[in-house]
Amino acid sequence: MKAFLQWIVARRMRMALVAAALSLLPLVGLLAQSVVVVAVLFSGVVEGAIVALIASAILTAPVVISGGAALPMLGVMAATWLPVIALAHLLRESRSLSLVLQVSTMVVAAVVLLAFLLGDPISGWQTLLDEFADQLPVQFQELQRDAAAQIMTGMLGVVVLLGSLLALFIGRWWQSILQKPGAFGLEFRQARLGLVIAVIASLTFVAAGLTSVPVLTNLTLVFTAAYLLQGLAVVHTLAAVTATGMFWLVSSYALLIVAAPLAMLALASLGFVDSWFDLRRRLAAK
Repeated sequence: MKAFLQWIVARRMRMALVAAALSLLPLVGLLAQSVVVVAVLFSGVVEGAIVALIASAILTAPVVISGGAALPMLGVMAATWLPVIALAHLLRESRSLSLVLQVSTMVVAAVVLLAFLLGDPISGWQTLLDEFADQLPVQFQELQRDAAAQIMTGMLGVVVLLGSLLALFIGRWWQSILQKPGAFGLEFRQARLGLVIAVIASLTFVAAGLTSVPVLTNLTLVFTAAYLLQGLAVVHTLAAVTATGMFWLVSSYALLIVAAPLAMLALASLGFVDSWFDLRRRLAAK
């Protein structure tokens, strides 16, 4: 892998072509964002933006040539590249994965909050789901569509948060392979959301449990997703410092595949507890 990564980062056009190609492939489109992350981490935000622009031009050209509208495609490209460019720039400047995790979580939470303060996103989602009712499974009846509309804003925030951070993590891992093997693993095991976010999340969880206010439910989804990542950091620490840790690491990822909802909730709970009781420090001390 190291030789392949060295080949990619040696030329700007190679990075753009690889990013464009990966964007077209199912299941691995996230890696296209990781290529742009590597460009930012190695050469700065301007270089990353140039790579993203070239990749966007490559992807948009066939649409324009065939007579399609370029603007919607460019909008999708902007939504794809801008979050990871911003996070990669923050990581490059701060050298703190914890800060990136904290900032990204609070930005997504703030956007979800603003969506409810400035409008009625639930009605918008209900309208959208009703328009596609004929294409939805028969089991997805009106009552279920209404329930889904209640949490779609938060779910979109979760997708953006986890997708952007995963792309960043992969890009940082690639950079560490080329420059300092093992550095990313150490940084990830030290990443944490901190006490301030723990307090905010705790208040949100309690308020959401005591009320039925939709915005609180949606914010709960965002914070749960963030704590899922911290929970994974705890499990990776367990694998690094204990003899049986690798079993728990493999089991955690296996459960994320075969029993995702349960595993995600368990890992998020682990991450939340770690914020209050610093489980990783206790593990390292043993």
